[in-house]
Amino acid sequence: MAHTFTTATAAIALQRACPHGRAMVYIDNVQLLAHSAASARAAIRAWREVCTEFNVQTTGMDDGGDEDDNIYESYDFVGARVDLRNKVIALSEKVKRKLGLAADELRNCGLAGENKIGAQSSWTLRRAMAVLGLLGWCAHVLRLPRAPYFAYFAALRAAVGNPLDVAITFPDAAIQAACRWAAHMRDARSACLDASALRVAEIFSDASNTGWGAVIFHPAQQTPSISAGRWMTPLNCGPPDHINVREIRAARFALAFAASVVDASRHRAALYVDSAVAAGAITKGRSSSATVNEEVKEFFDQLEFRHLTVGWVAGEENPADGPSRWLGGLGCS
Repeated sequence: MAHTFTTATAAIALQRACPHGRAMVYIDNVQLLAHSAASARAAIRAWREVCTEFNVQTTGMDDGGDEDDNIYESYDFVGARVDLRNKVIALSEKVKRKLGLAADELRNCGLAGENKIGAQSSWTLRRAMAVLGLLGWCAHVLRLPRAPYFAYFAALRAAVGNPLDVAITFPDAAIQAACRWAAHMRDARSACLDASALRVAEIFSDASNTGWGAVIFHPAQQTPSISAGRWMTPLNCGPPDHINVREIRAARFALAFAASVVDASRHRAALYVDSAVAAGAITKGRSSSATVNEEVKEFFDQLEFRHLTVGWVAGEENPADGPSRWLGGLGCS
């Protein structure tokens, strides 16, 4: 689109400057997209025929010789690196550099990164919206959820109406959320181009007062994979964590276990929990409880699956209920 727009505007500008002259416009980069090498060759031939019909010279391609030299299995397009051979998509190096600069700018913004509760950071609304656009596009390319970074969205929504270029204050929690978002996407792995081609890994998790359990059903094995653990918080820790916090933590452990069993880039994760609160908090990416929000943040920071759906299952039908009690015993959390 950029080359097309540039070509059109250049022709219009030259025509206005020299209405009785002849405008010569040169393009140094023409990109034809196709789903296979055969289709690409056909597109090149058709493009040459059109150029010949309208007396457009194609010097570079005519001198290039073999058409195969002009067919690529990977290319950069609008900030995305598309790999047709492996059928994956990632961020281009240019966008990764932009993410790194944005993360550095966020860390240096006021009190960001000092982890002070209630702290405020000064930034302009224009820059904050520009970073939001960059982060949103990267999340779209990588198929990453945006819900866990609701604090940044909420801060921008509250700031709407302020002058764009005047420094305003943002909650430091919002700036830190954007920092995590940028760093997470900069280091994220490639996403699959065709989500419908991904296999589905069904992941059941459950938490009890003594431990957690996970059961993974995936197409590669006929028998499920099972894992379990015990809460190991010291006895002098005070009150134990709320069961909703434990349910989300158990789901995080279950997904980490699933990522060690199957290739997270080639599977869609279907997570099932028997806690409606946990399912709702993970789906929305936030909760009215501060402790639940902290656990949700950890959940998404460690999430390796690009495609995740969350569902509720009745407790008596949850196969992870038994494993969550296997390692029971004494302990406060």
